[in-house]
Amino acid sequence: MARPHKVGLDYFPLDVQCCDKIGLIESEFGLLGFGIIVRLWQLIYRQQGYYTEWNDDVMLMFAKNNCVGVNVVSEVVKASVFRRGIFDKTLYEKHGILTSVGIQKRYLEVASRRAEVSIKPEYRLIVVNHNSINVDNNRDNVDNNRDNDSNNATKESKLKESKLKYGSGHSPTTPTLDEIEKYCKDNNLNVDYNYFYKYFSASNWVDSKGNKVLNWQQKLLSWNNFEPDTIRRRMETKAQKRRELGSKALEEFFKDFDEF
Repeated sequence: MARPHKVGLDYFPLDVQCCDKIGLIESEFGLLGFGIIVRLWQLIYRQQGYYTEWNDDVMLMFAKNNCVGVNVVSEVVKASVFRRGIFDKTLYEKHGILTSVGIQKRYLEVASRRAEVSIKPEYRLIVVNHNSINVDNNRDNVDNNRDNDSNNATKESKLKESKLKYGSGHSPTTPTLDEIEKYCKDNNLNVDYNYFYKYFSASNWVDSKGNKVLNWQQKLLSWNNFEPDTIRRRMETKAQKRRELGSKALEEFFKDFDEF
């Protein structure tokens, strides 16, 4: 059985002196912004090596795994793409991925000793030296087969168009700001409903995968699950339960002494 082909990296170089782009992110968002960028780099190098897909679901899981609010993650990513140029804007808008020239260069440098290193042609931002690194020469690799890539892209495009047109058999409704506010208050959701409304209104209530938002209440519940205040309340509740259990155990312990 052939050994699985390794894609991601086990480590990546991080300069001791960061560039002005990172400094501006830190100036705007504090150390939290710097930490989010580093965590994004770790995600990129660990998974695909030179890019990561970025959509609502990935953002929610990223926020959950790093115990930060989804809103601040969204703002840091937007600033990194559109204002600071940390990630490539064109590929973000066209393919929904986070990558950059620097990321791809470092990936090829670290992975240069591998027998095979592949970068998708549509994601490539740098000129590759084919003499030192085997890129896109393996005809069995689906990432390097231009015909398959073209066919797959056509199929994905048609699928997205179908989803946008027909949804999942439901007729999506666009909520008003008042409806969102009322739903949050009625269900005690800790979500910035103004930001939620602006976020999806800007995309005509289409998520990052190109699908119509059929159930905005469900989206609100998902956002609520990963807000810092919600996570903190859960931790406080668990801590309180542990304290109560500890008190009961002590009462039972000393109760035995009272019998002597």
